[in-house]
Amino acid sequence: MRHFKTLMKGDDDILINPFRLEELMDTAERTEPRIYGCTLGGQPVERAEHSRYADFKWNKGTYPKYVSGGGFLVNWAAALALQNQIPKTPIISIDDAYIGIAMELAGYGGDDYIKRDLKFLSWGYRSERKKYNVCEIDKIVYFHKFTNTQLDCFWNSFIQYRDLCQLDRNKTDEERRNLERGIKCKFVSILF
Repeated sequence: MRHFKTLMKGDDDILINPFRLEELMDTAERTEPRIYGCTLGGQPVERAEHSRYADFKWNKGTYPKYVSGGGFLVNWAAALALQNQIPKTPIISIDDAYIGIAMELAGYGGDDYIKRDLKFLSWGYRSERKKYNVCEIDKIVYFHKFTNTQLDCFWNSFIQYRDLCQLDRNKTDEERRNLERGIKCKFVSILF
């Protein structure tokens, strides 16, 4: 039976940079279980009955390390570990934490198996302007919170101008600022 090397899980409101995703897929660990993404750890378990995130099944005060569910990459070994563990793991309302719990119970929790990768931006940039900067987006695998309208506006410009980012990596900050050109959408300028 043939199988995949990696699997990308993503929400419906993300931008995936296929060029950086391919690089990560090519370099991802193959033999040991690994999940790559924006990690969280030690998050407190919500026990308030009125909360939609209430969890009375996980018997510890905090969740094990897990990746944000907005988007993450799983290798084959981790997918097999999850496939074997999930039927034995009680379902909770926080799907992100659930994956971390299943990995922990399978013996693959923590930093050795759940890898923080700074190219996964689950909470975006502090500056909204960076979200539409072609060269900033060219550095990442995924960005959470792009609407369909935003993607429609940004994607063609990203594909058209991203090669300029590669050519100009050695330029000074001043030269880079001089290179910035705005591509107008109805709601934002796109920079590179």
